[in-house]
Amino acid sequence: AGGQSTWGWKQTMIVRTSGGGPPTEGSETLSMPFVPQNAVPRSLQDGEPNWVNPTGQTVRGSDRRGSGAYQSPRTSGGRSRSHQGTDYVSTPGQDVVAVAGGLMTRTAIAYPDDPRYTGVVILTPSGFEIKLLYVQADSSLVGNIVGPGTIIGTAQNIAAKWVGMTNHVHVEVRAPAGHHIDPASMIPTP
Repeated sequence: AGGQSTWGWKQTMIVRTSGGGPPTEGSETLSMPFVPQNAVPRSLQDGEPNWVNPTGQTVRGSDRRGSGAYQSPRTSGGRSRSHQGTDYVSTPGQDVVAVAGGLMTRTAIAYPDDPRYTGVVILTPSGFEIKLLYVQADSSLVGNIVGPGTIIGTAQNIAAKWVGMTNHVHVEVRAPAGHHIDPASMIPTP
């Protein structure tokens, strides 16, 4: 029908499942609201993220606790796994910015047994889910659209929990298909 408004994002339901199968009990569901085109920053109107560095610093190298690189080995509780994100060096208390624009869907807790360490989740218009951890979030931004480079909180002191670890902001990116991808392949470093 003629005369319809132009919309930036349509109502979308994204269901994340383990193993890529159909949704099951325990699947995570995210819902994005209708957003008028004129409410979407010009930098987001093409639907693709414009990536920026969350701290303006380098990727965390190796320290006494391991490496901050994507897929570096981790061991906890006797189980081995790979690091699903990239760590960007930070200074506790410094501003942390959104690495891409999108809807700040929620805050996050890094460790279920230690709620002091938190973060945020951003969903881009094209369906990338970005999780930033060790960030004291500006919770007033939850439910709002943030542009790339928007200050979303301040860096926390993760070295207080893990002695010998370089302070950093952990960034995880899930592609629209649901698999993790290396944030460093998109985020510029100095």
